[in-house]
Amino acid sequence: MKKRITFSANKKSTIDAIDDYSNAKGYSRSEVISFLLNATAPALNKITSQYHIAQTLESTLGCIFEEKAPSIARGEPKLTYEEFFYSVWNTHIRHRNEVVDQDFYAHKIPHDKMGKSEKKLIHEKLSYIIKSFNVKKAIFIYTDRRVNHKHLIAGGLSNIILIKETVYDGCFFDLSSIVI
Repeated sequence: MKKRITFSANKKSTIDAIDDYSNAKGYSRSEVISFLLNATAPALNKITSQYHIAQTLESTLGCIFEEKAPSIARGEPKLTYEEFFYSVWNTHIRHRNEVVDQDFYAHKIPHDKMGKSEKKLIHEKLSYIIKSFNVKKAIFIYTDRRVNHKHLIAGGLSNIILIKETVYDGCFFDLSSIVI
Protein backbone atom coordinates (compact mmCIF):
# COMPACT_ATOMS: atom_id res chain seq x y z
CA MET A 1 0.00 0.00 0.00
CA LYS A 2 1.41 3.33 -1.01
CA LYS A 3 0.90 6.31 1.25
CA ARG A 4 2.19 9.72 0.35
CA ILE A 5 4.21 11.51 3.04
CA THR A 6 6.12 14.76 3.02
CA PHE A 7 9.17 15.52 5.10
CA SER A 8 12.11 17.89 5.14
CA ALA A 9 15.66 16.62 5.48
CA ASN A 10 17.74 18.64 7.92
CA LYS A 11 21.08 17.85 6.22
CA LYS A 12 22.00 18.61 2.64
CA SER A 13 24.50 15.75 2.75
CA THR A 14 21.64 13.29 3.36
CA ILE A 15 19.76 14.45 0.26
CA ASP A 16 23.01 14.39 -1.75
CA ALA A 17 23.69 10.79 -0.64
CA ILE A 18 20.14 9.76 -1.59
CA ASP A 19 20.48 11.48 -4.98
CA ASP A 20 23.88 9.87 -5.63
CA TYR A 21 22.49 6.43 -4.79
CA SER A 22 19.38 6.94 -6.93
CA ASN A 23 21.52 8.05 -9.92
CA ALA A 24 23.90 5.10 -9.51
CA LYS A 25 21.08 2.55 -9.27
CA GLY A 26 18.64 4.19 -11.65
CA TYR A 27 15.92 4.66 -9.03
CA SER A 28 13.89 7.73 -8.24
CA ARG A 29 14.56 9.69 -5.06
CA SER A 30 11.16 8.56 -3.77
CA GLU A 31 11.99 4.87 -4.39
CA VAL A 32 15.30 5.18 -2.51
CA ILE A 33 13.65 6.92 0.46
CA SER A 34 10.90 4.28 0.49
CA PHE A 35 13.53 1.51 0.41
CA LEU A 36 15.42 3.10 3.33
CA LEU A 37 12.25 3.53 5.40
CA ASN A 38 11.20 -0.08 4.75
CA ALA A 39 14.67 -1.30 5.76
CA THR A 40 14.62 0.60 9.06
CA ALA A 41 10.99 -0.16 10.01
CA PRO A 42 11.71 -3.55 11.71
CA ALA A 43 14.43 -1.97 13.86
CA LEU A 44 12.08 0.88 14.80
CA ASN A 45 9.35 -1.63 15.70
CA LYS A 46 11.77 -3.54 17.96
CA ILE A 47 12.97 -0.32 19.62
CA THR A 48 9.36 0.76 20.23
CA SER A 49 8.47 -2.64 21.68
CA GLN A 50 11.49 -2.58 24.01
CA TYR A 51 10.60 0.95 25.06
CA HIS A 52 7.07 -0.15 26.00
CA ILE A 53 8.43 -3.16 27.93
CA ALA A 54 10.84 -0.88 29.83
CA GLN A 55 8.00 1.55 30.64
CA THR A 56 5.86 -1.34 31.92
CA LEU A 57 8.69 -2.65 34.09
CA GLU A 58 9.31 0.81 35.54
CA SER A 59 5.61 1.19 36.26
CA THR A 60 5.42 -2.26 37.85
CA LEU A 61 8.48 -1.65 40.03
CA GLY A 62 7.12 1.74 41.04
CA CYS A 63 3.88 0.09 42.11
CA ILE A 64 5.69 -2.51 44.18
CA PHE A 65 7.19 0.21 46.35
CA GLU A 66 4.24 2.61 46.26
CA GLU A 67 1.57 -0.13 46.50
CA LYS A 68 -0.77 1.31 43.93
CA ALA A 69 -2.17 -0.08 40.71
CA PRO A 70 -0.07 0.51 37.62
CA SER A 71 -1.42 3.06 35.17
CA ILE A 72 -0.89 1.50 31.79
CA ALA A 73 -2.19 3.23 28.70
CA ARG A 74 -4.45 1.34 26.34
CA GLY A 75 -2.61 -0.69 23.74
CA GLU A 76 0.66 -1.07 25.66
CA PRO A 77 1.74 -4.60 26.58
CA LYS A 78 1.01 -5.55 30.20
CA LEU A 79 3.46 -7.36 32.42
CA THR A 80 1.96 -8.84 35.60
CA TYR A 81 3.91 -9.18 38.84
CA GLU A 82 4.03 -12.93 38.28
CA GLU A 83 5.43 -12.50 34.77
CA PHE A 84 7.98 -9.96 35.96
CA PHE A 85 9.27 -12.08 38.85
CA TYR A 86 9.19 -15.25 36.75
CA SER A 87 11.31 -13.46 34.16
CA VAL A 88 13.73 -12.27 36.87
CA TRP A 89 13.82 -15.82 38.28
CA ASN A 90 14.74 -17.31 34.90
CA THR A 91 17.24 -14.66 33.82
CA HIS A 92 18.96 -13.47 37.00
CA ILE A 93 18.32 -15.91 39.86
CA ARG A 94 18.17 -19.45 38.52
CA HIS A 95 21.25 -20.93 36.83
CA ARG A 96 20.52 -22.23 33.33
CA ASN A 97 21.95 -25.68 34.15
CA GLU A 98 19.98 -28.18 36.18
CA VAL A 99 21.59 -31.26 37.68
CA VAL A 100 19.73 -34.58 37.62
CA ASP A 101 20.87 -37.05 40.27
CA GLN A 102 20.10 -40.72 40.89
CA ASP A 103 22.12 -41.69 43.96
CA PHE A 104 21.24 -44.07 46.77
CA TYR A 105 22.35 -43.68 50.38
CA ALA A 106 22.65 -45.94 53.41
CA HIS A 107 19.32 -46.12 55.25
CA LYS A 108 19.40 -47.90 58.59
CA ILE A 109 16.33 -46.42 60.26
CA PRO A 110 13.03 -48.37 60.39
CA HIS A 111 10.81 -45.69 58.77
CA ASP A 112 10.83 -44.07 55.31
CA LYS A 113 11.89 -40.58 56.45
CA MET A 114 15.31 -39.22 55.51
CA GLY A 115 18.00 -40.12 58.00
CA LYS A 116 20.84 -37.94 59.26
CA SER A 117 23.46 -39.68 57.11
CA GLU A 118 21.37 -39.26 53.94
CA LYS A 119 20.82 -35.55 54.68
CA LYS A 120 24.53 -35.09 55.46
CA LEU A 121 25.67 -36.76 52.23
CA ILE A 122 23.19 -34.72 50.18
CA HIS A 123 24.39 -31.53 51.90
CA GLU A 124 28.02 -32.44 51.11
CA LYS A 125 27.10 -33.11 47.48
CA LEU A 126 25.33 -29.75 47.26
CA SER A 127 28.33 -27.96 48.79
CA TYR A 128 30.58 -29.54 46.15
CA ILE A 129 28.17 -28.60 43.33
CA ILE A 130 27.88 -25.02 44.63
CA LYS A 131 31.66 -24.66 44.49
CA SER A 132 31.93 -26.38 41.09
CA PHE A 133 29.30 -24.22 39.37
CA ASN A 134 30.25 -21.08 41.33
CA VAL A 135 26.66 -20.42 42.46
CA LYS A 136 25.19 -19.10 45.73
CA LYS A 137 22.77 -21.91 46.59
CA ALA A 138 21.36 -25.21 45.38
CA ILE A 139 17.90 -26.70 45.90
CA PHE A 140 17.67 -30.50 46.11
CA ILE A 141 14.29 -31.97 45.13
CA TYR A 142 13.53 -35.67 45.18
CA THR A 143 11.17 -36.46 42.32
CA ASP A 144 11.11 -40.21 43.01
CA ARG A 145 12.57 -41.36 46.32
CA ARG A 146 12.38 -44.99 47.33
CA VAL A 147 13.41 -46.84 50.45
CA ASN A 148 14.57 -50.45 50.37
CA HIS A 149 14.58 -51.76 53.95
CA LYS A 150 15.87 -55.15 52.82
CA HIS A 151 19.09 -53.67 51.37
CA LEU A 152 19.18 -50.72 53.82
CA ILE A 153 19.29 -48.04 51.11
CA ALA A 154 17.22 -45.01 50.16
CA GLY A 155 17.38 -42.58 47.29
CA GLY A 156 16.27 -42.22 43.74
CA LEU A 157 15.71 -39.62 41.08
CA SER A 158 16.23 -35.99 42.08
CA ASN A 159 16.73 -32.57 40.52
CA ILE A 160 19.16 -29.99 41.80
CA ILE A 161 18.24 -26.41 40.92
CA LEU A 162 21.20 -24.05 41.00
CA ILE A 163 20.77 -20.47 42.24
CA LYS A 164 23.12 -17.81 40.80
CA GLU A 165 21.96 -14.93 42.99
CA THR A 166 19.40 -14.37 45.74
CA VAL A 167 19.02 -10.60 45.26
CA TYR A 168 18.02 -8.74 42.12
CA ASP A 169 17.47 -4.99 41.95
CA GLY A 170 16.72 -4.77 45.67
CA CYS A 171 14.32 -7.76 45.66
CA PHE A 172 15.41 -10.64 47.92
CA PHE A 173 14.44 -14.15 46.86
CA ASP A 174 14.12 -16.00 50.19
CA LEU A 175 14.90 -19.59 49.31
CA SER A 176 15.48 -20.77 52.88
CA SER A 177 11.78 -21.02 53.66
CA ILE A 178 10.32 -22.25 50.38
CA VAL A 179 7.71 -24.97 50.32
CA ILE A 180 7.34 -27.12 47.24
